[in-house]
Amino acid sequence: MNWSWNDTDPVEPIEDLAADTLLDFIARLAETGDEEGYFSREIEMNLVWREADAQVAFAKRGRETAEISKRLYAARAHVYDAHYLVGARQGVEAAKKIQEVIRTLYGTEAETK
Repeated sequence: MNWSWNDTDPVEPIEDLAADTLLDFIARLAETGDEEGYFSREIEMNLVWREADAQVAFAKRGRETAEISKRLYAARAHVYDAHYLVGARQGVEAAKKIQEVIRTLYGTEAETK
C-alpha cells in the first residue's frame, strides 16, 4: 500500500486551551478509531501539550496567582496523561482526561458537541 498525507485525518490547529478548542478536540479524540486518525490526534496532542506547558512556564515566572498556578499544573498533568493514552490508542479515555483539563481550568462540566 502506498501511504500519503492525504490518508490522514485533518490536523486541526490548537492555539489555546479555551473550552471550545478543547471540546472540539475531545470530539475528535472520541471518534478516532484508525491508525491514520491516531497519527493526527498525536500531532494535535503535541499542540495541546505545548499550550499547557507554556501556561505553566508563564505561571512559574510569577505572573499568575497561586490558585491559578495550581490549576495550570494540574491541567498540564491531565494533558500528560491524555498524551500517553493517545499513544496507547485509547481515544475515549484520552478524551476523558481532556475533560478533566476543562474542569480543572474552568470548574465546569465538559459536554461533548
